Amino acid sequence: MADTPSTAAGQFDVRLIMLSLIGILLSILLAALEQTVVGTALPRVVADLGGFEHYSWVFSAYLFTSTAITPVAGKLSDLFGRKRLIAIGIIGFLVGSALCGGAGTMLQLVLFRAFQGLGAGVLTAAAFAAIGDLFPPAERGKYQGLVVGVFGLASLFGPTLGGYLTDTVGWRWVFWLNLPVGGTALAVLLATFPAQAGPSRRRQIDYAGAVLVTAATLPLLLALVWAGSVFPWASPQVLGLLGLAAVLYGLFGWVERRAAEPILPPELLRDRIIVVGLVVVTLSGMAMYGLIVYLPLFVQGVLGLSPTEAGAVMTPLTLAVVVSNITSGQLIARTGRYRRIALGGLALLAFGVGLLVLMSPATTAATMLRNEIVAGLGLGFIFPVFTIALQNTAPHSRLGVVTSALQFCRSIGATLGVALMGSLLASRFTVEMVQRLPAGLEGQLGDAGWAELLNPQMLVQPGQAEAVRETFVRLGPPASLVADSIVGSQRVALAGALHDAFLLLLGVSVVAFTATLFLREIPLRRSHEPTPAVLLAEAEV
Repeated sequence: MADTPSTAAGQFDVRLIMLSLIGILLSILLAALEQTVVGTALPRVVADLGGFEHYSWVFSAYLFTSTAITPVAGKLSDLFGRKRLIAIGIIGFLVGSALCGGAGTMLQLVLFRAFQGLGAGVLTAAAFAAIGDLFPPAERGKYQGLVVGVFGLASLFGPTLGGYLTDTVGWRWVFWLNLPVGGTALAVLLATFPAQAGPSRRRQIDYAGAVLVTAATLPLLLALVWAGSVFPWASPQVLGLLGLAAVLYGLFGWVERRAAEPILPPELLRDRIIVVGLVVVTLSGMAMYGLIVYLPLFVQGVLGLSPTEAGAVMTPLTLAVVVSNITSGQLIARTGRYRRIALGGLALLAFGVGLLVLMSPATTAATMLRNEIVAGLGLGFIFPVFTIALQNTAPHSRLGVVTSALQFCRSIGATLGVALMGSLLASRFTVEMVQRLPAGLEGQLGDAGWAELLNPQMLVQPGQAEAVRETFVRLGPPASLVADSIVGSQRVALAGALHDAFLLLLGVSVVAFTATLFLREIPLRRSHEPTPAVLLAEAEV
């Protein structure tokens, strides 16, 4: 098999495999950091280049291309080898980084970020599967925690690193710093990753499937990003994009049933372990990114803490995920069992989110800390389980396909969760605020003033609340009557809206737990190919 590394006993082989693992982790760190360091640098980028209207597209362009290319990259890594695809991904990512650092306009930066996202998508799809090349499923749990640890480090130190580079050597080094790190990762992988034989037969690339899955993913992501913020969910724009995505995915399914080397082999979706895993990973992606995005809003907007304090409060969530991920990986490696660990993690996640639902403006930072740690521990137990379970049930020749499908579903789940929570938050906040405001206030404030009042962003912008209060006092009744209580009303309204948003995540967690009840457990392989016990378990389905 093209991608199976040598597992012969011997100190030299073990050392090479460990060095290969370091190279893979460095590669993943590249893509993970790029999702966090850019945020703190972007205000300075806009001040330098202008083009504020393209602000969000610096993130969206990277998200779109990196997600859309993932299924294609996973399949290509199965066909032509992980080593080749990782190298292509790193080179593409580094070229994109160099171009981003040299961008002269915001439009150029957006286009270069899209190219960088392509490299990142190829890189991560192949790198995650490459861990499966180095270690069989029974041993894989020991190393899955390292991957999540890399993402944890990126989320903890990425924003600080981005701010430091921007303030010292300039924002362009946020991108250029990738060059020496990526070059090191590439050199390590080329030197140490196990040698791969060429394809035993001529490979047929599913060009039609690759084009269709990419074309279908872009309108889906665009609809989810726009829904509830730029356009209403029921708007022609959002519904049209969702309809276009559905048609293209339908065509993709039709093509895949006839392709010689399909991007996503239809028979994989007849395996219950794979279907359950993809569903639960999508739902847990919704939960994880919903917490990452909206817990800071609760900390700053409801509890009134500063951004620095909010960052400190959020750190334990990441640490909890990393600790429980490493723990669950070790438990899987020791026991060979994954179903109970998955159920336990989802139960803990549901309990933690349930605690978040109960929070109010009177909640203390200590209580908030406890609640997020419980939820983070639950999340950490989930992710390695389904990676190992799906890689264990699929043949090694399709390792890249199933691994990239997991990443794809997690990205879609994250985008969907943030969009749904944002839409629910906006609508509930408006309802809560209107109930607390005196009649006639809307006419006195005008459309612009009323919209500002119904925007919780006022709670996290320094000085904005006091400026609004002074404006209300100058306007006279009825605005002046609520001037002193407006911030308190907004905090209560935001707490109520976030209560409903967290309630949505609680429902998502319960559905994920219920789905996991249908997860079959088969013995973990101690080699890269199915053992007789695994084949027997599959035959009994």
